Amino acid sequence: MIAEKSSIEYVRSSNSESIELAQTYFEKAESIRYEEDSKPEDHFPLYLKAANMGHYKAQLRVVMAYLDGDGVERDDIKAFEWCKIATESEEVDAFVLDLLAWLYNDGIGTKKDKKKAFEIYNKAFALYLHDAENGDINAMGEVACYYKNGLGISKNPKKAFVWTERVAEKIQTGESLAKLAYYYETGYGTERNIDKSSELYAKVIDMCSAEKLFDIAEDFAYSDDKREKEQAHRWYSLAAEKGNAKIIKDVALYYDMEENVSKAMEYYEKAAVLGDIDAMTILGDFYYYGYDIEKNYAKAIKFYKKAFELGNADKLKESYEDVIFENIADMYSSGGYGIEQNISEAYKWEMRAKKSLTKIMIKRSNINTDETTKIIEPAQIKDEINGHLS
Repeated sequence: MIAEKSSIEYVRSSNSESIELAQTYFEKAESIRYEEDSKPEDHFPLYLKAANMGHYKAQLRVVMAYLDGDGVERDDIKAFEWCKIATESEEVDAFVLDLLAWLYNDGIGTKKDKKKAFEIYNKAFALYLHDAENGDINAMGEVACYYKNGLGISKNPKKAFVWTERVAEKIQTGESLAKLAYYYETGYGTERNIDKSSELYAKVIDMCSAEKLFDIAEDFAYSDDKREKEQAHRWYSLAAEKGNAKIIKDVALYYDMEENVSKAMEYYEKAAVLGDIDAMTILGDFYYYGYDIEKNYAKAIKFYKKAFELGNADKLKESYEDVIFENIADMYSSGGYGIEQNISEAYKWEMRAKKSLTKIMIKRSNINTDETTKIIEPAQIKDEINGHLS
């Protein structure tokens, strides 16, 4: 969607009472936001009130809420409009300018305008550079990124390397050292130095948890540069070697999204061996539906049943439990792809699916269980199955 005319009626507050009230709304929203059981829809209205009264930080919260659909329906146009409003604030910083430039660059909530994006990126860069020269670590990283990608300025590999090196020297985090290692390995902005890159890689692997290694992989994963994609694969592999079932499953999800089925299956199976129920159900789906692989009902049933047995209907998402049971029933009903037709097994799993669905309906509607257990009678289910199989 593209914004043609602003849908936001906004008047900046200038009197001290309004400013104080806006701050009160913002602080209340922040307080609710970090409560243990809070929901986004609980604090969004307060952020919106504060934003409408000119509170800069509240406006940023509103922008992100509309972009993410967090506490409000996603609305790219409103996100763009609020971002423009925020850039008019006296408090405007590089972050919000960077965000507005990105919206123009990608045409999110507005018409794509590369020229406008470049101009705004240039303004953001000037602010980042000022902060970086005054020792702000985050700004240093952004300056390196701007030089590397040519955001609002000409690309400058040497300066990108210099600022990346400064960040790494100052904070010595896995992420900063991994970036520096990549520059040494590829000779980006500096003389290629394999010994130095190997030394840094070893240091990162030694100091980082599986979660941190996964985060490093994510930093490289979504680049269009083939070499950076290879870096992502390196770090995903290392994260999986160190990781628990969840990390390994997350690596599988990345390859799944990249449509690399063989790699995705490899990591899903590793996660399943370690007891990850989601990985088991996903593998079941792969073999049942034949997602870029040959259908194999024997394997699909094995993974589905294992997920159910381990989950014991608690860890297994109820919203999907009935679908799994229906799929198992369907496979036994039709046979083939590695199994014999088995009508009695089909009936048993169809019964489970019906009961599971009834349980979900009861929970959703808050109907008394005793009054609803008669919703589905065994004879009715049997008739339905016989009709389905005939």
